[in-house]
Amino acid sequence: MKKLNKTGGVQFILGVIIGAVFFGGAAAYAAAGVIAQPMAVAAVIDGRTASLKGYVIEGSHYFQLRDTSAALKASGKDFSAVWDDANSRVVIDTTRGYDGGEQAPQAVQPIAIPTPAPLTGGYGFAFSPLKTGDIVNVSPVATSKGSVGGDYKILRGPEDRPWKTADGTLWPNVPLPAWQSEWDSYPRLTFPGQPPVRFTGETYGFPYDTLMVFNPYEVERMARTIYKYARQNPLLWKNHDPSTNIPNFTISVEITDDMGPHTFYPWRDWEIEKFVKSTGGGTVIRIYAYDSYNNGKFLDTEYFMK
Repeated sequence: MKKLNKTGGVQFILGVIIGAVFFGGAAAYAAAGVIAQPMAVAAVIDGRTASLKGYVIEGSHYFQLRDTSAALKASGKDFSAVWDDANSRVVIDTTRGYDGGEQAPQAVQPIAIPTPAPLTGGYGFAFSPLKTGDIVNVSPVATSKGSVGGDYKILRGPEDRPWKTADGTLWPNVPLPAWQSEWDSYPRLTFPGQPPVRFTGETYGFPYDTLMVFNPYEVERMARTIYKYARQNPLLWKNHDPSTNIPNFTISVEITDDMGPHTFYPWRDWEIEKFVKSTGGGTVIRIYAYDSYNNGKFLDTEYFMK
């Protein structure tokens, strides 16, 4: 609201009187002994004469903000003024001009992003994939190639680069294959306590900072898929008879240097099927899966079999 003083100067007055006084309504406002008398006032703005509908309250002239802004429009000094009824306030924006039909801006409601529940398998573990913004404190791990420690910040997590299954489900929320009751009698898997491993270096002139995070949830996906296809290979059962339900193979969760040729990503069910159907009896099937990050960005989940 603007007040025109006796010398013709313009001064801003902070405070709120009823919206009818600010934004329209011919009726005079009277409350608690305050009387507003409507009056048309001739005003000179930058040499231009304008007629403003005002109110006289206790000897001072008051004008509607929108009328004042409309009168300033010709000089390019107008402003946006709207009444925010939901919050009982005036919203003035000097970066925008006058618009008689403008509505009060709607408050942007924050979107609550739920923290995903840990992915839980049948072996008593819970795994929560890293997400953008997480910081992983890595301790150096003794490996044949060496590793480094320190804080590793996730600049792009798997939620920013998901892959889809055949039915359109987004990872990392892809459910495991349904557990079958006969699998209860199979040897249970043992999951190693594998901390994140970090490697740094340079290849072909490009620096890399790689983080590998063991993913037991995807390891269990591999195991359940092996169980699903194992019945189609008689060699994997006692007396070559799948109906005995006595497996002639074991599954070991480990990774070795010679597993590289058997790596695949993203997940492909038929890779497991092909491997299982071509495996002989008395075999130890080694499986492993980890999430791979490079320079802070999620690349993929890699699967190993041998």
